[in-house]
Amino acid sequence: MNKRMILCDVDGVLLLWEQAFDQWMLRQGFQKVKENSYDIEQHYNIEKAQAKLLIQIFNESAGIRYLDPIDGASTYVKKLHDDGYEMRLITSLTLEPMAHKARQDNLQDKFGNVFRNVIFLDTGSEKDEILSQMPKGSFWIEDKPKNALAGVQQGMVSILFSHPHNKDFKHQDVKRCENWKEIYQYISMYPN
Repeated sequence: MNKRMILCDVDGVLLLWEQAFDQWMLRQGFQKVKENSYDIEQHYNIEKAQAKLLIQIFNESAGIRYLDPIDGASTYVKKLHDDGYEMRLITSLTLEPMAHKARQDNLQDKFGNVFRNVIFLDTGSEKDEILSQMPKGSFWIEDKPKNALAGVQQGMVSILFSHPHNKDFKHQDVKRCENWKEIYQYISMYPN
């Protein structure tokens, strides 16, 4: 068990990806027609293949360099780091190396030098396989219920970052947290 390791998703947990994507989509001529869904195709009433392509184009654009942090994330991530927790990030951004550099620069600017490393997966990739390679008992922070459950299946202490798109999800082995203050308190008080 590794109660000093925190594995964390990036988009929707550390950074405000959806807001930046929505602004980019508006500049591309797309109007958002639905809220509170994880699926971009529902947000814009477009085909799944088109949504995936647009997400990849955005994730490989200069815009990915300038995402703002989720409220409280910078403060509480730094506190966890100062408390001795090691943080690794897992993001399904893209396999494009220049986008990796942009993501790392964005994280450095918004959070400082607090992350051990960033593991990049292809756009929209599931996280089951990479989680199977991580230390059992690590904390796993995610906003997609399927990935939160993947963490449980791989022996992680799974935390679901609350959003409207996951409000109906409940599972006895997944702790829901509304914000970074709650995440910090949960991890800090978790029995080692």
